[in-house]
Amino acid sequence: MFRTIRNKKNEISIDKSVIYLIIAIPTIVFTIWTLFCGSIQIRCNDRDFNIEAKGWNDYTGSIRKLIAFLMKKMYCRTIMITELMVLET
Repeated sequence: MFRTIRNKKNEISIDKSVIYLIIAIPTIVFTIWTLFCGSIQIRCNDRDFNIEAKGWNDYTGSIRKLIAFLMKKMYCRTIMITELMVLET
């Protein structure tokens, strides 16, 4: 049913490329539509922020949760960099 292209190093099945195209085309179309036709407004208050997007539900988030998430991300990156420095020496 599906053809297979044989290469020396690996085997690529055409059904995989079809699946990739099915995923890639809508993703590209959505991205282009969002960039050129969409509008996003971000409003910040003292305690929260609100994201209003055309065609989507609005989102309100806590600034404390955002800061906590960013701090955790920075901490994880610091640990990873420290481990790499230890491994290199």
